[in-house]
Amino acid sequence: MSDTRSADDLTRDPQEEPERIPTFLEQSRKTNDPKALKKQATDDKGKQIRQENDLRAILTTEAGVRFVARLLSEICFIDAPAFHPNNSTMCNVAGRRQVGQVVKEIIRDCDFDLWVKVDRELESLRPKPVKKGNEH
Repeated sequence: MSDTRSADDLTRDPQEEPERIPTFLEQSRKTNDPKALKKQATDDKGKQIRQENDLRAILTTEAGVRFVARLLSEICFIDAPAFHPNNSTMCNVAGRRQVGQVVKEIIRDCDFDLWVKVDRELESLRPKPVKKGNEH
């Protein structure tokens, strides 16, 4: 997809624009610059805090808990057995389960009590075996 263009784009020469350097080719930061290192550490910590707050905001709502539980159970098959007679299907399920385990780890590292809420919802979604025996 491209950005919306205007009539001014027709009059400018793209070769006159400075070449965009891919981020992986940009000059690397010096590892001995304390100001740059402190700024990077502050930026990284701020990003981590924002991501955890986003997760908390989602999981403090009942709809968020239900959605994440449904995602983990129906899409990631987190509680399903990994074995399948077809090797391709088994690899697919194992990959999905691995993604589910990473999501579980992210939630647990952020706030264990939120994981307990999601786990309780997962338990309510899990099919239970029918008990046979002393039925009167």
